[in-house]
Amino acid sequence: MEITGVAQIRRRINDLRNIQTQNGTVKDKSQNYAKLLRDYEIPEAFREKYILSRYRPRNLTVLESLRSLFSANNETVNFWSHFLSAVIIIARYYSVIWAHNPLADHFYFPLTCFTLGCCTVYTMSCVAHLFSSMTEREFHIGYYLDNAAISVYTFTAGEAFYFYCHPLGSGMLVYDWRELFLLLSALISFAATYSCCMSRHCWLDFRFMIRTGSYILAWAHNCSPYFVRQFFCSTDPICNEDSMPLFKGCFLSFATAALANVSRVPERFFPEKFDFIGQSHHVLHVMTTLGNHFAYSVFLSDLVARKEALTIEHVPSFPETIGLTLLVLAGNLAIVFWFSNSLRLSSSSKSDRPLRRPPIR
Repeated sequence: MEITGVAQIRRRINDLRNIQTQNGTVKDKSQNYAKLLRDYEIPEAFREKYILSRYRPRNLTVLESLRSLFSANNETVNFWSHFLSAVIIIARYYSVIWAHNPLADHFYFPLTCFTLGCCTVYTMSCVAHLFSSMTEREFHIGYYLDNAAISVYTFTAGEAFYFYCHPLGSGMLVYDWRELFLLLSALISFAATYSCCMSRHCWLDFRFMIRTGSYILAWAHNCSPYFVRQFFCSTDPICNEDSMPLFKGCFLSFATAALANVSRVPERFFPEKFDFIGQSHHVLHVMTTLGNHFAYSVFLSDLVARKEALTIEHVPSFPETIGLTLLVLAGNLAIVFWFSNSLRLSSSSKSDRPLRRPPIR
């Protein structure tokens, strides 16, 4: 009888512990942010495929989320990799404008836009990963903003590729008429944001393919001025073949990032081994950052080599560079606002159960 009584007490204690961590919500607020949970302890909608451990508890406060940056959870590397990337890209930009004031030399406006795009995507990525363990609403809105930031970034890359790298005298309307090229870039940017936000609630089995595919399409269009120029090297006044190795580095970096994001390698084959560091999303962060620096070098190389020939055709202005970037940013934020306003939190959100249906009305 005594043994049976002890067993019942132990069972009761375990039941209480399970209640405390049910669905990722920890009732004990003492160092809540430092507690790490298994995938089965949080709602399914908030799990990452093949990532089995090191999840933060749900419903963290802002302060707890900030403190969690210094614990070894599965979002730590995601945050710090893009935080450091932002610092590095800002330092590189300042090293350029130290000698070239964009207000005096308008050819540096597109490079300024690209830097703004990079900083936007790094900042929103940090925000999304940092606050992803708050409420259900903050979780979705954070990643809506992340998707919009990527779309703005791809648009700014298109601006830089067009103004520095487009073929001269190609006879192709989309490259001879800059307004058309930039309009297509903006429309692709809006479409990518919409499809990626929607993929958070629909087509869940294909969400990684949809998101990666959307940005591959945007990348292909925005990089096309450089690709096409290679076919017109015999007629282009300044082809600048010195930038080709840099562009190859850019292409290989982004191709590696896309492949890792779709395949979910290495965690697909080694579950739990890379939950803290080395998972495919970390590869994505590192390789896209590397690709951005290769792209930066391509822009600077073409700017120096082709500036004289490009000046004869057209000098970039503030409205069609920074002004247009701000308009595209506003358009993408409007899409995020629409999704956020249409976000229907399930009745289970207060008790932290997984979403049962798409939350979009």
